[in-house]
Amino acid sequence: MPALPSVTIDIFDFLSKGNFISEDSTNDETKDLFRVIDRNDNFELLRDYFLNIGFILEKGAGYYYFSRKEKKQNLERKIEQAYKWLDILDFFRYYASAVKIIFSQGTIFSPTKILLQCRTNEELANKLKKLKQYHEFNKEKPSEQIDKIIEHLVNETFIELQNPYSEEYKVLAAFSYLEKFFNSINISDKLSE
Repeated sequence: MPALPSVTIDIFDFLSKGNFISEDSTNDETKDLFRVIDRNDNFELLRDYFLNIGFILEKGAGYYYFSRKEKKQNLERKIEQAYKWLDILDFFRYYASAVKIIFSQGTIFSPTKILLQCRTNEELANKLKKLKQYHEFNKEKPSEQIDKIIEHLVNETFIELQNPYSEEYKVLAAFSYLEKFFNSINISDKLSE
């Protein structure tokens, strides 16, 4: 049996926190971890190894992550999280539509531009207000609320700060995980009326 990569513990430490390892990360260590997993038979070797300790190494389009078989008591928490992600994605999709961009892997954006759009677009401002229902986004000022949403996306490794001077963020490959989730939900027109 081939030996595990020397950075196996680093991969575990990073992914076990719920993070994603994206190929287009601006962090060199993260890119190196991606290359190690992606190299030769390492994915299969690591997947089998992690499966033995209760983690499932999953492969997306340009990213890796852990999934786990969940117990039923976690289902309600997962549903609440799903609603939050749907609302976040809805907000960013509406923003993208308003400024005529595609909010997806590789998109560069800034909180300032989002805030300016919220000030001139009532529907986008309403979507931002709706996000106040989640305690971590319940801030008085819209700018603080946008900062918290972006901080959440950074912590979940879906976006990274690309330019600290202009405060621009880059959407990473792992964001497609959320897009696939969002697109897989079929809501009947009758329910939305």
